[in-house]
Amino acid sequence: ILYTGPITITNSATLEVKAFETGYNESVAASATFLIGPAIQPASATFNSSGQFQLQAQGVAGTTYLLQSSSNLTDWVTVSTNLAPTDQFELAVPILTNSPAQFYRLIGGP
Repeated sequence: ILYTGPITITNSATLEVKAFETGYNESVAASATFLIGPAIQPASATFNSSGQFQLQAQGVAGTTYLLQSSSNLTDWVTVSTNLAPTDQFELAVPILTNSPAQFYRLIGGP
């Protein structure tokens, strides 16, 4: 079977592939495992009285989450690395004052 399109994966899976060409030996099998975790669900984002950006989110207990910041939505810097103690967790980081705008995103780590 010749497959040339994109592969859509909605659940964790291991794919195994071989390459074939008429007149040649087939390749050895190569495999790759893709782990699809649940989406991070932000619950609230506020600025607290201590001058910090505070984010409450729902994820997976025991997963490392990276809170990243950007002033231009292009260049991102990790400002906090956190291990979620429970499925619902809270992060807080100081507000950067050297930028007219600040954007945040939360990424699930490995």
